[in-house]
Amino acid sequence: MAAWRFRAHRRDEKIRNPIQGEFFSEEAVEKPAQALVREVVQNSLDARAGAQPVHVRFAISGPEEMTEVAARFWLQGAWAHLRAPENGLRSVPDSPRAGRFLAIEDFGTSGLEGDPDALRPEGVPSRLFAFFRAEGISQKGGKDGGRWGVGKTVFLRASDLNTMLCLTVRKDDGKRLVFGQSVLRHHWLDGTYFTPDGAFGEVDDAFGEDDGKSAPATVPSGDPKLAERMRRDFALTRDAEPGLSVIVPFASEDLSGSAVVEAVMREYFYPILSGQLVLTVDDPAFPDGPVTLTADGLLDQLLASKSLSGSIGPLAALTIWLGRVGFDTAVSLAAPKPGTPAWSADMIPPAVRDDLAARYRKGDTLLVRVPLTVHPLGEQPRESHFFMVLRRDLSDRGAAPAFVRNGIQIPKALERRVRGQNLWALVVIEDQPIATLLGDAETPAHTHWSKDTQNFRNKYRYGAATIDFVRTAPRFVAEALTEAVRERDFLALVDFFPLQESGEARTAPTSRPSRHPEPPESSLEDLGLRGGSSGLYRVERLDGGFRVSTARAASGEKEPFTVAVAYDCTRGDPLRRWSPRDFDLSALPRRLEGASLLNGTANQLTLAPEGFVRLEITGFDPNRDLFVKLSSHHDAGDDDPQA
Repeated sequence: MAAWRFRAHRRDEKIRNPIQGEFFSEEAVEKPAQALVREVVQNSLDARAGAQPVHVRFAISGPEEMTEVAARFWLQGAWAHLRAPENGLRSVPDSPRAGRFLAIEDFGTSGLEGDPDALRPEGVPSRLFAFFRAEGISQKGGKDGGRWGVGKTVFLRASDLNTMLCLTVRKDDGKRLVFGQSVLRHHWLDGTYFTPDGAFGEVDDAFGEDDGKSAPATVPSGDPKLAERMRRDFALTRDAEPGLSVIVPFASEDLSGSAVVEAVMREYFYPILSGQLVLTVDDPAFPDGPVTLTADGLLDQLLASKSLSGSIGPLAALTIWLGRVGFDTAVSLAAPKPGTPAWSADMIPPAVRDDLAARYRKGDTLLVRVPLTVHPLGEQPRESHFFMVLRRDLSDRGAAPAFVRNGIQIPKALERRVRGQNLWALVVIEDQPIATLLGDAETPAHTHWSKDTQNFRNKYRYGAATIDFVRTAPRFVAEALTEAVRERDFLALVDFFPLQESGEARTAPTSRPSRHPEPPESSLEDLGLRGGSSGLYRVERLDGGFRVSTARAASGEKEPFTVAVAYDCTRGDPLRRWSPRDFDLSALPRRLEGASLLNGTANQLTLAPEGFVRLEITGFDPNRDLFVKLSSHHDAGDDDPQA
């Protein structure tokens, strides 16, 4: 019969309280649901059993959906330990009672395969052994997501009792096994000092002391009646399908269905959109029933999310585009020179450089394949590669690049935007040699890469440089393509800007080339605000509008200046020919930073700089050229623009 068992502490045994859960504290992952979602989905993807997508189900129960009868049946044997002094838990009721639970199930996976009686890591890797009996031993590697063998602690952290119950159906032999775990601290109970780990299962007396094994041993239960009762008590949907179901009794109140949905969309948009993952979240608080996230509907769900539409929506669009065109369409860059991997200009072949630069300038989506060599110490070098999807953001500032390794997003691989570039970038790492290297460099929470992790240190030649090479890929390629445009066509880079003498700027719509002659080569810092101001400003084209921003040399400029706008014309002064029927600046979308608005009319604004100025106005007719004139405050009325 299955029961709970905690082992008494031996007098010569070191006292070591568990701290693995701290790897997944809120300092490591920003929101409570994120650590749970990251580890659960990663484990399920690692156990994928075929070509079909993995289906993961999160089901949050009502406040007392785990009945008192069920709580007593499943937890009574552990309750005295759960209430014992010094065990690390707080506010545990006197006896089992009704409560809230979380059920997590995966389908399309192999389940926890391996010898149920194995007490030590012997021979063939066993997922059951690593999950049920080991800490810090994952028996994963290569293209698997996990490395540290501590991810399962997120299930325990999600429970107010640090306890979980499990049902697994194994693909290899079809067996259904039931077991449980509770991880506390060393604690006293009835005069006996107990170790932290409790196990639920069958007590097998077959193990003796002669081979160093503890006697007796707790092993997973194969009782079919016990499996059926678990299905019934916790409303599991699993029947005979291979996979793993985990029940978290007395689930933390911080975990809500909406938090899980947001965490999934933020962390796993890539495998969902690429057809590797389907996820369902059920919560009584959902008015329309369970929420299912699939490749077909995820983008719409992201765009409807106020918190994610701006940050994840564009990355999802890049993922959908990638799925449509395929990796085979990538432009292959040249490999870095032998030795320490480092970016250089000759990695972008001259035959494709100008075309890529022109497409990047227009805001087209680019796909490049980056080859490199991985050098494991003591082994032969291995050729590898990764892919990068890149698009210039014509309407805003873009965001920090996203890095996805074998379906896991590494959110802190590079947390800042690429300086000087407005872009969206998605770096996809799936080829095994480089995916293995970066996986070894990940911290237990898989949030960033570090050359100092135990799995990575002294394992690779040029290891730290290889991490930096991957991390700096978006910056180098974006800067190289921008420089290529600057070298060939300065007007194409700036799009429109104040001319040297007049302080005027024109921009053509993206659908046709500008009819204005190309000015002489110059640097952005040379394009200044004329007419008495010593400040330097630049004007750039946006989709349906323009941006005025402070050049570096003018960061301390405080003199007011005026921005006057009109549609361009072939004859005469565009500002004098402006008509109120053309547009009204006050009615157009506008973003102003680093300056205050002194006054404004329908086609001009006078600004007082307060710092780094950034003015963006959009909403103009995309089929007409714009004329923009900047002038100092005391010269603002010289041209008498109509108002």
